[in-house]
This record gives sequence, structure tokens and C-alpha cells, in this order.
Amino acid sequence: MTTNNSINIPTAKQITLQMRLQEKQQEYENLLVLKKTSQELVNYFDALSLKFEELNSGCEGVAMILRNWQTVFRTLLLSEEAQSQSQDANHIPTLTLIPTSMNPSEKP
Repeated sequence: MTTNNSINIPTAKQITLQMRLQEKQQEYENLLVLKKTSQELVNYFDALSLKFEELNSGCEGVAMILRNWQTVFRTLLLSEEAQSQSQDANHIPTLTLIPTSMNPSEKP
């Protein structure tokens, strides 16, 4: 009688283990792809957050300038009113110092 050792036929258990090993290897490869994609996504959102910070600081600067325009227009209006009053009353124009900084603790 001949033995099966010389032919080396895989058993059902070996086939099942080999299939599970292939599934696990595929799962591992998918996890590596997921890890790489996740890292790329993190990098993308980090760069995006930096751009939003730049936009935010730019918007704050624009808002400050627009707030200052209201003061400029008010000053021009007061100046025009003062000129019209001084021309009517023949007064000498008065020079007024206008603070240019927003910090009230600074003195001119």
C-alpha cells in the first residue's frame, strides 16, 4: 500500500487556513491604504485650517479699516461744518488733533 506522504495533497483544514491567511493579508493591505489615505486627509485639513486662519486675520483687518472709515467720514463732516460756520462768522480755522491709534492709553 502506498502512502499519501509522497503526493502531499492539502487537506480541507489547510485549504481553509490558507484562504483565511489570504483574507487577512488583503485586509491588512486595505488597512495600510486606509492609513495612508487618512494621513493625506489630515494633512489636507491642516493646510486648510492654516488658510482659514489667514482669511480670518485678513477679514479682521478689513473690518478694522471699515470701522475707521466711519470715523473718517464723521471727521470730514465735522470739518466741513466747521468751515461753513467759520466762513459765515469770519473766524480763523482751528486745527484739531485727531488720534490715529485705537489704543486709548497712548497720548499724542
